[in-house]
Amino acid sequence: MELRRARRRAERRDVLSGSRIEVDAVQDTSGQLATEVPPRALILESPFTSAVDVGQQAFPWLPVRWIMRTRFASIEKIGQYHGPLLIIHGTHDTVIPFAMGQTLFARANEPKRFYAVPGADHNEVTVVGGRLYMQAMDAFLREVAGK
Repeated sequence: MELRRARRRAERRDVLSGSRIEVDAVQDTSGQLATEVPPRALILESPFTSAVDVGQQAFPWLPVRWIMRTRFASIEKIGQYHGPLLIIHGTHDTVIPFAMGQTLFARANEPKRFYAVPGADHNEVTVVGGRLYMQAMDAFLREVAGK
């Protein structure tokens, strides 16, 4: 159902956006849609390289790579997307390491922007970022809209 809705939005050339736990679905969907009908732009907040990487980080003593079937391997899909991309990540994220956002950004195609929110943990990006967060988002959307 979510994939169908995302496909309809992409066909209208909307901006796809995901934050925190929704990011996995948006990233998965964007990877599938990227070769069909790309969205006008993609915004990822606190994204991860893969669910397996997050699991391995959280449970280093478990063989997560062997156990997990659902991988949500964004790192493998991000290169399929060729539209404008904004990645936002808190520098003190204790759930999804900041380095994962940076790694995903490094693998992404241009045009792309990375906005680091200094001192923000996983659920604090919008609040800690405040006015500067909103300005970064507004500037990106204006650029995408051609204004």
